[in-house]
Amino acid sequence: WSNETTALLTPDEIRTYNVVLTVTDQSGNIGNVSGSIKSVDPTLPTFVPSSVANFPSKATQGETLGIEVEVVDLYDSLTDLRVHWDLQPDRDTDNNGNARDDPDRVGLNPQFNFERAGMQDIVVTVFDASGNTDTYAFSIEVEPVPETPPYWTGGALLLVALTMLVAVAIAGYRSLQRNRGFNMLIQRGLDGEEAQAHMAVVAERSRIGWFAKAEVHAGLDAGDVVSTEDRRAAEKQAEMEAIYGGSNQPMDPNAGFAPSTFSQAPLSPASQSAAAEAAALLSDEGDETIDESLEHLVEEIAGAAAVSIDTEVAASASVAMPPSVALPDDEPHPVPEPAEVSPENESPVALPAPPAPPAPSSARHTCGACGAVFEVDVPAGVAQAVVACPACSADQTITVGD
Repeated sequence: WSNETTALLTPDEIRTYNVVLTVTDQSGNIGNVSGSIKSVDPTLPTFVPSSVANFPSKATQGETLGIEVEVVDLYDSLTDLRVHWDLQPDRDTDNNGNARDDPDRVGLNPQFNFERAGMQDIVVTVFDASGNTDTYAFSIEVEPVPETPPYWTGGALLLVALTMLVAVAIAGYRSLQRNRGFNMLIQRGLDGEEAQAHMAVVAERSRIGWFAKAEVHAGLDAGDVVSTEDRRAAEKQAEMEAIYGGSNQPMDPNAGFAPSTFSQAPLSPASQSAAAEAAALLSDEGDETIDESLEHLVEEIAGAAAVSIDTEVAASASVAMPPSVALPDDEPHPVPEPAEVSPENESPVALPAPPAPPAPSSARHTCGACGAVFEVDVPAGVAQAVVACPACSADQTITVGD
């Protein structure tokens, strides 16, 4: 440049330019000034955003992993760019003063193999020819190698699955049978609450198998079930039959009459003759009480069978005497000895028939388990008995007289 106070320099390459400024006056005096100008690259290399967005976040311990990155620079070509991967950002392994740009891996697509599980920090740096840089930091979670399950694990899992499937099928079948049993009870006149209560009692008193049918769940295998309304009607009918008698109950010919009294066994002719003679003697000589003499005399002649009359009847009975015989009013007389009767003229004494055994008593009871009303015959002399309910077979204690 000449005669210019200002000069414009446009470097065509990155280098140092040496510049000399010469000044000459009108007298020819010359002055020189020299200097150097270094041209630099003002543009920075950068990472392509889409490439760093695809960096992996997880890896497996011992697994080989490749990571690819794309870079760009407006001035330098790709061959003039360098890429460093620092796997230890907290240590300056190349001693350049920057701990985050060490070349542990280099290039645009290096391979990595992580030997330890855990979080792995990585810093990637790109350099151009002028030393301009750009960095990007990211982390990868390294997972441990999964343990190989034993060979029998598959079979065990299959067995568990089959067991669960069978259990679900059995539970479904049992639920289906219970619902069918519930519907059976509803069809027999029970309402919902009665059916549920009845099935609960059946389940409590008997062990119902997993494959039991609907009849077992409903308790129909032990007998039919009646509703509360039918049971109350049966109780009322039984009460009426107990008061007025049932249509199929045999009629008692003595019903409505006083019970028959105890009949005295008849005496033999010889005993009757002896008794008449004794009565005649008493009319002449006896002054003691007629009842005591007659009782003593009859006991001597006829034996104990003739005095088996009730005490009340014997005490209130009187002996009818012939009109010609007058009983003395006072002055007791000794009782003569009984007349002897020859054995050949005496007929055998007819003994009275033994009394019939006492009849059993009928006891009515309401089952405490199912509410059924039933009657049982309890033998005479038994105050308490344990019987099974004919409806639900539950043991019931019956007390006679309650």
